[in-house]
Amino acid sequence: MSLLDLSDKIFLEIFDYLYLTEIIYSFHDIMCQHPRLHDLITNQLRSVNISKVDFRLMTKSQFVYACEQIKAQTNYAERIQDLTLSNEYTFGQIRLFLSHISFDQLTNIRKLTLIQPALDEYHILFPTRLAQLTHLTLENPECDDDEKIILIDEMNDLVELTIKSDYTVQFRSQYNRVEKLFVSHVDIVDLIGLSTFFPNLNYLDITLFGNETELIEIQIPLLTVLKLRSYDVIHELCEKFLSNFPQLKQLYYSNEIDCTKQDYIDGSTCGKFL
Repeated sequence: MSLLDLSDKIFLEIFDYLYLTEIIYSFHDIMCQHPRLHDLITNQLRSVNISKVDFRLMTKSQFVYACEQIKAQTNYAERIQDLTLSNEYTFGQIRLFLSHISFDQLTNIRKLTLIQPALDEYHILFPTRLAQLTHLTLENPECDDDEKIILIDEMNDLVELTIKSDYTVQFRSQYNRVEKLFVSHVDIVDLIGLSTFFPNLNYLDITLFGNETELIEIQIPLLTVLKLRSYDVIHELCEKFLSNFPQLKQLYYSNEIDCTKQDYIDGSTCGKFL
């Protein structure tokens, strides 16, 4: 039995479980060859769920078609709440999206994920004035000439921030509403300013690198969940950092070290500290 043998009713039932980009990603090629399915999908896209739009795996032709559908429907862009744009598989997708749809039209967006954004794309093109944006994820953003990820300033309404990168992140302003912070590469010396930039954290997930610093007392009084991963960081420094948070309710701690350069730390040592 061929997929095309399915009735329109069954197709429509399938579409009810899918978001707009999922329908286009799954059926774009076949709809371009079969008028019946093309008409069925085109009509369905007028009312399909568009609250979540994920472009990360789309080909350029699929992506352009999706943008055209969003532009063609009245108030479509206003219904987007969760948007993912990626330069990984479609080169220049972030900039191409903005040539079709302005961020000013995304009046109800809450979550934004940018994958491999260029430096100017997440600084110049990014709309820091969008007060309704509460969740921001940057995956492998381009770093500056000093191999630093310079974070966007004035993101005053963020409650969750995720930075996934092999480069360290440089924070330059306070994020007073951020409650959850995920950073995949933190130089241990940057821990000193963490409480200043994120005074209201209650969930912290970080991966530490480096050893050359004298840690001072760090106060994050609302922190209750800490996931701490470290690579070749002296265990005593990690203990000193952890000792700042006796109020923790959940703790995950791991440390990969080169045993030829540092003393081996077993589970008993960690257990005694806890």
